[in-house]
Amino acid sequence: MPDRGWDANTVLNNALVEGMKFVGDDFRDGILFVPEVLQAANAMKGGMALLRPILAASENKTSTGKVVIGTVKGDIHDIGKNLVAVMLEGRRDCDYGGRRAAKSRIC
Repeated sequence: MPDRGWDANTVLNNALVEGMKFVGDDFRDGILFVPEVLQAANAMKGGMALLRPILAASENKTSTGKVVIGTVKGDIHDIGKNLVAVMLEGRRDCDYGGRRAAKSRIC
């Protein structure tokens, strides 16, 4: 992408994240359903695989804090968690995973 003059952060924010906003709006409005949302999430994950090395090489390495993300045991709706985790890629220290007991140890 840099060889085409595209900034990786611009691609992330103006293409991938904006695209997922459209998906979210269409899901909310009943135009898209879970399979289409999952398909869009997988496409974003593929885009992140391309962007990850570029972002890692160019990002400011100073920490702005830690992020822990997860879902609790019994919650099978971890799609949102996974989408947020993709958007936080490279910025989180611990993905707590899914379906963990609320009393279990965090990281």
